[in-house]
Amino acid sequence: MDTPHENPSSALVPTRRHLLGIGAATAAALALQPLGSARAVAAPGTAPASAPRTGGARVLRSLNGTWDFQPAAAGAAYPPPQDGWAAIPVPAEWNMDSGPFATAWHAYDLFGTPAEWTTADTAWYRRSVTVPASAKGQRIVLRFEAVNFETTVFVNGTQVAHHLEGLLPFEADITDQTVFGGANTVHLLVRSPGAAARQSDGYHHPAGSWWGQEAAGIWQDVWLLARNPVSVAGTAVTTSVTDRTFGATTGLRNDSAADTAVRVDHTVWDGARQVMRLSRVVTVPAGGTATVEESAGWRSPRLWSPADPHLYELRIDVRAARGGPVLDSTVERFGFREVTVDGPALLLNGEPQLLRGDSWHYMGSIQNSRAYAELWMTMAMAAGVNYMRLHAMPYPPVYYDVADELGMMIVGESGIYGSSGNYAMNAADFWDNCATHLRARVVRDRNHPSIIAWSAENEMLAAFGQSWAPQVAALKPAVLAEDTTRPVYFEGDGDPQGAGDLRSTHYPLEITTGSTAIPESARALAPGQSRGDEWDRKKPFLISEFSSMYYANPSDVSTLGGSAAYADLDGLWSAHALTVRAQIEGFRYAGITAISPWNTVWYGMQPLPFDGTSVPQADKSGSGPRLKRVGPFAATLNPGFQRGLPDYRPNPIHDAVVRVFQPVAALALDYRTHYFGGTTLAKDLMVCNDTAAAQKLTVAWSLSGKGIPTRRGSAKTTVPATGRTTVTAKLALPTVRQDTAATLKITVSGGGSFTDEIALSLHPAPAARLAAPLKAAVLEGGSGAATTQALSALGATARTLPDLSALPDPASGEVLVVAEGAGPTVSEDDRTAVAAFAAAGGQVLVLAQSAFPQLLPWPQFTIGSRQTVTHVAAPHHPVLAGIGADDLRWWHTDDESVVSTLLLKPRFGSLLSLADAGPALAAGALAEARFDKGRYVLCQYPVVAAQAAEPVAARLLRNLLGYVAAPAQPTGRLGVLTSDAKGAAALTLKAAGADVTVIAAVDDAALQAADILLVDASAGNDTQLASLKAAAGAVGTWLEAGGTLWINGATPDTLPAVAGFLPSGAALTALDADHQHGAVVTGRSPLTGGISNADLDWPGAGSALAGYGLTARGGTSAADARAVSWSQFSSGNEQTKYGKAAHSTVGFTASSVLWHTSRGKGRVVVDQLQWPTRNALPTQVGLAAVLAASLGAAFAAGSGSGELPTTGWKGFTNPASGNPADAFDRNPSTRWSSDALRQPGMYYGLDLGAPHTIDKIVWDASASSGDVPGAADLMVSTDNAAWTTVLSLSDTAPYTAGGVMTLTFDPVDARYLKVVNTKAAGLYLSVHEIYVYAVQ
Repeated sequence: MDTPHENPSSALVPTRRHLLGIGAATAAALALQPLGSARAVAAPGTAPASAPRTGGARVLRSLNGTWDFQPAAAGAAYPPPQDGWAAIPVPAEWNMDSGPFATAWHAYDLFGTPAEWTTADTAWYRRSVTVPASAKGQRIVLRFEAVNFETTVFVNGTQVAHHLEGLLPFEADITDQTVFGGANTVHLLVRSPGAAARQSDGYHHPAGSWWGQEAAGIWQDVWLLARNPVSVAGTAVTTSVTDRTFGATTGLRNDSAADTAVRVDHTVWDGARQVMRLSRVVTVPAGGTATVEESAGWRSPRLWSPADPHLYELRIDVRAARGGPVLDSTVERFGFREVTVDGPALLLNGEPQLLRGDSWHYMGSIQNSRAYAELWMTMAMAAGVNYMRLHAMPYPPVYYDVADELGMMIVGESGIYGSSGNYAMNAADFWDNCATHLRARVVRDRNHPSIIAWSAENEMLAAFGQSWAPQVAALKPAVLAEDTTRPVYFEGDGDPQGAGDLRSTHYPLEITTGSTAIPESARALAPGQSRGDEWDRKKPFLISEFSSMYYANPSDVSTLGGSAAYADLDGLWSAHALTVRAQIEGFRYAGITAISPWNTVWYGMQPLPFDGTSVPQADKSGSGPRLKRVGPFAATLNPGFQRGLPDYRPNPIHDAVVRVFQPVAALALDYRTHYFGGTTLAKDLMVCNDTAAAQKLTVAWSLSGKGIPTRRGSAKTTVPATGRTTVTAKLALPTVRQDTAATLKITVSGGGSFTDEIALSLHPAPAARLAAPLKAAVLEGGSGAATTQALSALGATARTLPDLSALPDPASGEVLVVAEGAGPTVSEDDRTAVAAFAAAGGQVLVLAQSAFPQLLPWPQFTIGSRQTVTHVAAPHHPVLAGIGADDLRWWHTDDESVVSTLLLKPRFGSLLSLADAGPALAAGALAEARFDKGRYVLCQYPVVAAQAAEPVAARLLRNLLGYVAAPAQPTGRLGVLTSDAKGAAALTLKAAGADVTVIAAVDDAALQAADILLVDASAGNDTQLASLKAAAGAVGTWLEAGGTLWINGATPDTLPAVAGFLPSGAALTALDADHQHGAVVTGRSPLTGGISNADLDWPGAGSALAGYGLTARGGTSAADARAVSWSQFSSGNEQTKYGKAAHSTVGFTASSVLWHTSRGKGRVVVDQLQWPTRNALPTQVGLAAVLAASLGAAFAAGSGSGELPTTGWKGFTNPASGNPADAFDRNPSTRWSSDALRQPGMYYGLDLGAPHTIDKIVWDASASSGDVPGAADLMVSTDNAAWTTVLSLSDTAPYTAGGVMTLTFDPVDARYLKVVNTKAAGLYLSVHEIYVYAVQ
């Protein structure tokens, strides 16, 4: 009933975390009461919920503060030692600087605890407590909000409680042990979760995620309470919007020896106004409990919702049955709201909800404050977030308080965290403990209106397998035993046995090395798309973790992020931002109920550089821990940790989330940004309405730019509740005379405010004629005549070749063009003839092919991989003139793709990638290979097909034709000055296919025979370096005339020998271990055209990329040592990896690892990259090849490179399946396959027909890239009887790129060889082509 009334003051002040009772009430009969907690509220109408109240009769005092502490041995028992005590703050973890939180700079040493405490598994706490004499006659209770993990409580020498649970509250009635009016000694014996919850078969108790499994101690507030013998044990509040009813179920306990009749008043308050009173008399038996159930209609409650998070207070007063003073009183804060499920819809107050979320691990005391909770939630709400999953454990109660107040919807998750994979799943007590934990977890927080669903567990089936689905599904009844008003589901585990009210999955559509053709690939879960049937739309669907921020290294996201992903954290974040944007848009397109990337608060923010000395602000209420310090990069939020730093610093991930997470938005369905001026822009916009009501919206768009009159358009549309529609933005684009930057601004009004800006470029009509004359012989093959016609239209003199039997005369300047889509069949004779044509000065332009012809002097591998994003790798190259870093992406093709077949970087030969693509940038879409006097130019972009609609395609086609119209620059002779003709430098260059002449000393003859002189400046070349120094004058003359002096591997000891060729004062600086494995291309030099940051990232190579960096006046640094250490990043866990990466940059000073300067017509190059290696890995050989090619060195072809002809070869295999000859028929479309899953002992073998001295094998499975052996032995024989193992590789990944495995080794005599698989795997063993190389 509605009865307005003033809120009377109360003599009793409620506890901050009041008990919700279960079980018997007599504390004397129960050493432990595993009870929950109610709302953290003050008296009705007073302080915020999170403020602790220490006055009045209920809370005698907070016991937060300084306690005595000492580590104890395993098996410790009462009494503790008399001495050896030290001070510790409470609440606090005693080992916060250990395990997953350990860093070299002690970022999480929050309390200055001794280092030896971090290894303690057991510890004693001690405190003296005075209980006032006036409290005699009441029950005296110690309340611990949470202690991790096992706690035994002693008061004045008597054990009063034993508790096995680290995440939830418990109480100890100490009345019978209390000295009233005097001091009482409290001891706690605490065992860590690793010691108490874990046994040999795993954890037997839920322990949360890695903080809960590691941290130990009293980590939440401690209270000393006094309560009347008859008191409220707890109250559950229920509200029904459908029925307009309010209900309260209150448990009472009687700790006295007599039955007691009491009157229980339930009054509901709206601020100072009483809106309802419900009263009744009940008798509570001695030492027992009673339950009062109240319900009433409520005609017009003010509903709690995110838009209006209105809160009421329920006050429960207990008086004697005949009236009189209040014996006990408590207050529950609640919101009037109802959560239901209707098919695929999740409803709040009968209105459908679409959820946009954030979540994160609990990180301990650094996060345990109202200020942190408020800052996180307000940041998230500003970003468009409307719900959070407080992940993997019950968070401190203040988080739910803040969510109630701000209107943030919450998923209340349990501490049953399967992801660590360390539970004792076969132990019956584990499942019993899970049920106990779930009931207590629900009881503590069930009155929070912000909690809209219960997550019973996290990733149990993902970690342990679907066979445990029955046990996981059986967790639901424990939740329902305490609360039937919310949906229950199983986080990340689908819908085990159909038990969930919601369906949840994690990482269903990751965009790293696959699904990278965004934005279209991100829509796969939408109806009608490739995976649209995976959600049957019978229940709401939550994608509550996705995106690769927590696990991906730069190589994982480089397909979209490019070389910048390797350069620094901002580049990595930008790559993730592109991914998460596409995923969110794709999931919104699919209508997913809840979308929550993992995550914004941690990975969407920069780790902050706290100085580690500032004393953080404490909670003014006295609640929570009092931190002594916060170390550098320990957090991304600054809720008063340090003055002078912002609350947070967003990174590009956060900005991407903000862009696409607004509830009402108009999001472009394509990412195209290049347009011809004078045409019409037509861009489809997905208009989203995540609100619960249909919206009449105006979508407007405008185009503006320097020198461009602003053009506008708009459309009105009605979007249903939680629905989407499409509006097409159309604008007539102005004609422009030059490339012009413009901005397309999109706004939505009428049902919310949304603005987005898209950077566009407008291009003039392309030149109708080529600037230089071009003669071309076009091999059209099966492509028709489109390429010939396109060239002729541009003014080229073009003729069609029927085949490769009659090539142009190189002296004529006529270019050989392989037409787009020609797909010619190329024989070995054709390949040889084309190589001869190029060697004589001919130029070969190969346009986009789906099956790439083997025309180069070396094998060229390809992989079918549709991409919408590729990356400029050689910005100084003429072919890319006028083409910017963002231009080789999202073209005006049917699906925005720019390439469908990629050229794998071969790791040998002179091929230079001018535009990179694919995972780890191991492939290219545009490349050049100089050969003798001529060159090959390969373009996999569909420039002919796309040029009419795509401005960048039109420009690239004209650049290509203009480039090959000019004569090629001949390659140069490469000499290597080294003490050992079979040393690392010479061998690596030979493995790369370079045409090398070894020089023992520098003299006039040596200089006349070399255009490029590589100086091996590593240790052991003193004689050779002395000869270089002695011939300085001749070398100087040679340089002035155009020679290239290439100095590799100098050390401080050898630098003086080459110092005469460097600026005065040039010096080497040693790189520390963290900075020896990576470098960054500066973009200032054409020398690194064809070298990407991926090529300079060697975390898995096992050796350093560079040991020293050069500092020198003048010259140009082509590549600098990298400030960020990705090895540090990879060594970190979810919590620390970004902090470790940020910390690795502190104090770093850049130096050059690839530098050059001009000398007359020549140049001096200082190369500190450590690619020379005996038995070099493909990464090292590949870098040598690219450097040599960039410097213009000559490369050998065909048999000159050591590649053996296949004449006389025979194959033999285990199993004896297929045709072994398919692996050397030089037709990449055929293969030999095991036709069975890989098992140890499977092999592919060759009889070469005659003995050879071999030193390299290339296994090409690029068309079946998963079929490379994961571990392998390479065995050789001269007689097919006695076999020698040349290589034994436990992991072939460092030797493999894109399905091509390259093995180099010391020269060995062999006629027979076999590659033996040594590890079982889930894919076949197959090889499309195998190449064998003999020593030259």
